[in-house]
Amino acid sequence: PVVESVGGTDVRSRWTTKVCAVECVRKILAVCRGGDAGHVDLGHARQLGGDFLVLHLSELVRSSFIAATGSVDQLRLCGLETLEEIITLFAATPDPDFEGHSLLEQYQAQIGAALRPAFAPDTLPNITARACHVCSTWMSSGVCQDLGDLRRIQQLLVTSLNTLKEPTTQDDDSTPKQPIYNESTLTMERLAVLKAWAKIYIEAKTDEEKRAASPKPNDSRSGHLIDVVRPELGQLSRHWFAALRDYAYLSLPAQFEPQMPSSGGSFYSNETIDSAKPYYL
Repeated sequence: PVVESVGGTDVRSRWTTKVCAVECVRKILAVCRGGDAGHVDLGHARQLGGDFLVLHLSELVRSSFIAATGSVDQLRLCGLETLEEIITLFAATPDPDFEGHSLLEQYQAQIGAALRPAFAPDTLPNITARACHVCSTWMSSGVCQDLGDLRRIQQLLVTSLNTLKEPTTQDDDSTPKQPIYNESTLTMERLAVLKAWAKIYIEAKTDEEKRAASPKPNDSRSGHLIDVVRPELGQLSRHWFAALRDYAYLSLPAQFEPQMPSSGGSFYSNETIDSAKPYYL
């Protein structure tokens, strides 16, 4: 609990204790991932009548939501990582009470609310980068069947595209000023944004090809994922190409370093080559 009564006095848990608790939840998820099928199948769990992880899904989502929206950056990061693991583990779990729907659908509001603060201008780049991964995992999971729900998450990723733009001058008051922590961290955030969009686009094209091969006339979700990606493809394709060019430069043997651009790459500078290189792998 966040607040525990000890000797008649309310004692608030420290953030390190909360981080430890969230890490324990992640270990439980990892153990159950390879365990009994009842842990991820609500119908099966009800038939067996035991205590399975899926029966505590609401508590899992609530715990990750509280952590992801906390005031401590390390706790927020753990919360987002846990939320992504929950999505991955239960994305394919059907809702036995509503045929044709995923069990996670009823938690769309909580998941969206947990992600939104991570895209605030004053958020640390590593938290925004992790939130981008969670957004792409959520959008490509197939849980969202409503175009409106997809667009709400898409708008978060659209705002993250602003990090790919060149910084404006300080006299330009039309653009909110964002703190710059260091160049390699900015590289990490930019590449995380591009990777998230790439993951969604790959899933959207795969989904489109499957539906073209086996059309379902009553499928209301048909084409929704590619529809939310298509408007951004123009600028995304340019940035994807730039990232691939950077990767090609960084993959050159040492003897070719003198031939590399003197101004650096699109998402790194010559001064940050060593620290930025791992983010391209």
